[in-house]
Amino acid sequence: VIDYVVKISDHVPKARIGIIEISCPSKTLLGMGTYSGQEIRTKATLPTDLPKEKGTAQALELGKKILESETRKHKVVLMISDGRKTTCPKDKPKDDEIKIAEVLRKLGIKIVYSATGKNPDKNAIAEITGDPKLTITLGDLI
Repeated sequence: VIDYVVKISDHVPKARIGIIEISCPSKTLLGMGTYSGQEIRTKATLPTDLPKEKGTAQALELGKKILESETRKHKVVLMISDGRKTTCPKDKPKDDEIKIAEVLRKLGIKIVYSATGKNPDKNAIAEITGDPKLTITLGDLI
């Protein structure tokens, strides 16, 4: 995933980038800032193991908090996930992630969903992005 974010940084060098891990609890791996690819690799706090549980709603809520303080006109959340439902025990998977996604979109924040893995939940992803055209299906490319 970091390689993917580095490529984005290389193609859009003045973009402000932050990285949030979709886990339980979700957490910020890299605070918002303008980074070179090398800086992303050295400053991002990467997990040593893949998370056992996935908290899409929590990650979107963290993204909302971070982006609310940003003053730039164009704001985008790029989600890179397997496209399956939230598995955090305390979250109501579909309800919570759809509600927070709707709030983000009402704030003018575009959500682009990059689905990895073999069987993403295309209906849930479309509800999160609000537009199926904002979904990139990568399969197992990452």
